[in-house]
Amino acid sequence: MSLSDRLKNIPEPESQDVNELRRALLRSQKTIADLKRNKEDFTQAVVNAAHDAMLSHGPVLPVPTPIKDSRKKRGEVALLHSTDWQLGKQTLTYNTKECERLVKQSVEKTIRIADIQRADHPVKEIVLMLGGDIVENTTIFPAQVYEVDSDIMTQFVEASRILIDIVRTLLANFEKVTVICEPGNHGRIGKFGELPKDINWDKLTYMFAGQALRDEKRLTWQMTKEDIQRVTIGNYKALLIHGDEIRWGTASTIVRFADRWKSGAYKFFDEVDEITKGFDFRDLYIGHYHQHQSWNMANGEGSVFMSGAVETGNRYARDLLAANGEASQRLHFVDPEKGRVTSEYRLWLE
Repeated sequence: MSLSDRLKNIPEPESQDVNELRRALLRSQKTIADLKRNKEDFTQAVVNAAHDAMLSHGPVLPVPTPIKDSRKKRGEVALLHSTDWQLGKQTLTYNTKECERLVKQSVEKTIRIADIQRADHPVKEIVLMLGGDIVENTTIFPAQVYEVDSDIMTQFVEASRILIDIVRTLLANFEKVTVICEPGNHGRIGKFGELPKDINWDKLTYMFAGQALRDEKRLTWQMTKEDIQRVTIGNYKALLIHGDEIRWGTASTIVRFADRWKSGAYKFFDEVDEITKGFDFRDLYIGHYHQHQSWNMANGEGSVFMSGAVETGNRYARDLLAANGEASQRLHFVDPEKGRVTSEYRLWLE
């Protein structure tokens, strides 16, 4: 069966009531706008408002299991690093509609490449690493409100819908799907340090997409309160970070921190030390900088893999950070027995 046929065979969720969604959004926005700036009340109101906005999405139908691969040959696991969608951002080349098209294109290309790999060996599973900055937000910098095409609640609803769609597509093409959720700095609610880091629009997007798909028995949804996620695929171990954890994002600085975390010889801050303690990871995955790069670690075992962004046309990243590039994402295939990456692909998004 062709890829297009498989995509067509995914049951569509029930259509949402547009009027109900509009009422939910207005009610949510009013709740937040009228609220006093008490931290506990504010964060709870954000969660409640997000839940209110997602109520009208309706039930999500289960995805049929694809035909199982019964070959005895040792298989591999696909690993897709999907990061920096920045949905809601508006540039000369980018907006919400373009974000959805490119994100879904990255998934379609992943499936095509997995099918090529399957000509030689089974690829039954995929791990989707969500690297953060899924939404653009509207409060990260003063002029941001003039560079978006939608408010934050609409960004949240659209990002949740797209995430549900792509996970269902992966479920239609892989026997097992694991989603690992890492938040980004653009998901921050309020000014830096104003509210708890645990309340984050990326996290809310992950939370409600996971809730919508909670009945999928072949799906594992990994969410933790930490800013750094552990990735385990058989004997393969890696860390997933967004990238803003390392404030000076030069290649040498990023590799130096990765080496120190790996060796356990340096405590960057307590949270990272606790996460990496006793976890002998091989590779580190990072986004945030809108660049596709990779560097070897000092001990010769393991690499730092930086992935590109979905967003295009970001003048701030280009002019001030020198961190911009053509839209792309990263796809790897992992040998879970040998515990290492066997092949790497840069998914150009066109």
